[in-house]
Amino acid sequence: MKKLTYLFALAILLSGCATTAKYEALLNTWTGCSEESLIASWGTPQNEYHMSNGKKVIEYARGANVPIGGYSYTEPQTTYHQGWIGNRGYGGTSTTYVTKTTPVYNIPVWCKTSFIIDSNGRIESWRWEGNNCVSNYMPPKVPVQDTKRELPRSRPTFESQKKPPKAEERTLESYYEELGIKK
Repeated sequence: MKKLTYLFALAILLSGCATTAKYEALLNTWTGCSEESLIASWGTPQNEYHMSNGKKVIEYARGANVPIGGYSYTEPQTTYHQGWIGNRGYGGTSTTYVTKTTPVYNIPVWCKTSFIIDSNGRIESWRWEGNNCVSNYMPPKVPVQDTKRELPRSRPTFESQKKPPKAEERTLESYYEELGIKK
C-alpha cells in the first residue's frame, strides 16, 4: 500500500505541465541581468556568500510538505453464522462494510536555486537542486532569418523588428514585457 501511495504521489508531481527544463529556461533569462533586478523580482535571498575572487553567491530556497493519503474507503467484512432453531440447524453469512482510513504521509518537496553574481553585479551563472525545481515558463519564440535567400518584403525581417535590449541595458520592466506580464 505504501509503494502505491508513493507511485501515486510521483504520478501527480510528474503529470503537471511544469518541468525542470522550463525552470532552466526561466533561469537562463536571468543570465546577464543585474542582481538588483533579480532581487526586485524574486525578493530577498535566504543566503548570501562572498567568494574570494570578488564574486558573490545568492540563494533562494522554497519547500513544503505535500500530504498524501488520509482518504477513506470501505472494506467488506463477512461474518459466518450457524445455530439451531428448535431441532433444525441453520448456517449463513452476512456482510457488513467497515470504513477505514489510509495513513497520511508528508512528502517533502523543495528547491534551492543559487545565482553567481560577478564583480560588476551581473548574474554570471546559476544552479539548482531539489525535487520541485519546476516552472511553467515558455521561452519566447524568436524568428530566425534564413541567410540563404531573401525574405519577401511584405513580411518584416528580424533586423526591422525591435531588437531585445543588451544585457547591460536590461531592466525589470523589459523582462516583464518579454514574458508578457502586465504590471
